[in-house]
Amino acid sequence: MTTILTRPAATPLWSATAGRWTGHLIFFPDGYKVTAHMGTATDALSGEDGTFSPAVWTQLNFSGVDILQAASVFFSTDPLDGYPVDFTVEVIQGGVTYYTKTYTDHTATSVVMDGFTVYNPDAIRVTCTKWSRPGRRMRLVEILPGHLRGVEQRNAGGV
Repeated sequence: MTTILTRPAATPLWSATAGRWTGHLIFFPDGYKVTAHMGTATDALSGEDGTFSPAVWTQLNFSGVDILQAASVFFSTDPLDGYPVDFTVEVIQGGVTYYTKTYTDHTATSVVMDGFTVYNPDAIRVTCTKWSRPGRRMRLVEILPGHLRGVEQRNAGGV
């Protein structure tokens, strides 16, 4: 679900000679297409007190999982984006929620949930009612059925 943006080595981003531009700035090369999931950002902005009204949500749909006993959610780590303060994570099967975890007064950019069992899940939904900063979108980088272990978890900022 994570995508790293790359560019051809021969494509100059910019060049400068004696303090002046001699090249050009390329944000995305011609013909660049996003082909993989790169996270989500809601259309709605949080209010002056950080609340979303109505609540905003995003959902990962998946298949082929027989038993789910852990899940992780990663939000943006950019301090200017903020982080979720009040939100709920649901594990769903066939449109029915079988596991719910609600966080209030949260201050981290990721969560790891375990200690539950859901058979044949097909979706994980994250619903946010309050963000840490006003005028921001809910920026969710990744929903992971399961969790990272060891070094990967520490580097990803997992809780």
